[in-house]
Amino acid sequence: MEIIMPRKLDHIIAEMDTAWETKEGAKAVAEHFADDGVLYDMTSLAPVSGRAAIEEALAVFTRAFHPLSFESALVGDDGITAVVEWKAKGVHAGELDGIAATGRTVELHGVNLMTFSSDGKVTQERSYWDSGALLRQLGVFDS
Repeated sequence: MEIIMPRKLDHIIAEMDTAWETKEGAKAVAEHFADDGVLYDMTSLAPVSGRAAIEEALAVFTRAFHPLSFESALVGDDGITAVVEWKAKGVHAGELDGIAATGRTVELHGVNLMTFSSDGKVTQERSYWDSGALLRQLGVFDS
């Protein structure tokens, strides 16, 4: 009987973190998704399907925050699914959903539940984070 060890997903998560910091951040992160991948951002009204749509959804953040960085910790990994706890940090240097650039530095924390295909592409990501924390740090809401 052949024993198949689960592959580790930590290198893919690390690549995605690095991708956020590149000139083509949204595109570079979206390239880690399968063509028919789905992104469920729990702060959005509907899921985003397909790599091009995911790139556009992520570009909202890469246009608004320069620099933008992610630091992720892989909490659970069975080779197909991953639980990722992350911290994002960025400077609000561009418009974000009608909010003019404030120049403020924000730091957010969240958790992603991710599923991967056999070729290491993200087929589904569920992202949980507090958009109210972002708005408070931008000065839109009182602390």
